[in-house]
Amino acid sequence: MSIYKHNYRAYTGALTPLWSRVFVLARYALGETWSSKITVGLFTFSLLPLVIYLVGIYLANNPLAAALFLKGSKGVLAIDAAYFLKMLEGQCWLALVITAWVAPRLITFDGIVAWIGPKSGSLGQNPERLQPRCRTSTTPHVATTSPR
Repeated sequence: MSIYKHNYRAYTGALTPLWSRVFVLARYALGETWSSKITVGLFTFSLLPLVIYLVGIYLANNPLAAALFLKGSKGVLAIDAAYFLKMLEGQCWLALVITAWVAPRLITFDGIVAWIGPKSGSLGQNPERLQPRCRTSTTPHVATTSPR
């Protein structure tokens, strides 16, 4: 049905402030991202190495804790550039795993809605929903050649 056949009228409700309208997309994207238990688990798992490295820094700099946990071993934990490089490498690999999990979900959900429509249902019952929405005619295009 054409748009002019609908009874269109302007929205008369309360408008949100201009500065907050930008955050609508981010709010729904974050809601979709954190709706999965796997995402929460991956995020929690990615924080474990950081906590372990922080405990290592604490043990290396606190003589009482080092004497208690490391049993007087000096030089076991050397906090230097290599220590922080290992920590950074671990964080980068875990960030890659989280990105590989989250990004396709956000992109494919947008693509599914654009391709088959926002209403859910069985695709087998309505094969016309698989057709692109930009098609203007229902007859298939037949290639013809003109005589020269």
